[in-house]
Amino acid sequence: MRKALSAILAMCMILGCIAVGFTAQAAPPDLADAIAAAIANNQTEYTWNGGSTTLTKSIVINPGAGKNFTVDFGGAIIQGAAGTDAVIIQSGDVTLTNGTIYANFE
Repeated sequence: MRKALSAILAMCMILGCIAVGFTAQAAPPDLADAIAAAIANNQTEYTWNGGSTTLTKSIVINPGAGKNFTVDFGGAIIQGAAGTDAVIIQSGDVTLTNGTIYANFE
């Protein structure tokens, strides 16, 4: 009986380790940092593919005076960080599309 129980427990431990290996995924990039990087690289648009997310800081969009920049949120719901603005547009002609943004002023 003890051998059978030991074998079952050993199999559970092995299967548990294998399942963790298959389900581990890399964390998506921070949305605010990804948009800032796109602007720094002189891109005129950015498409978010990270799915719905809760921000840890405000998204600051500043492509520069007279420049256009578009953010496509890919259908995601963006929840602002508590007590901050979800999106701050400092300059430029900015278009936000294909998403829902909620501010979180708790």
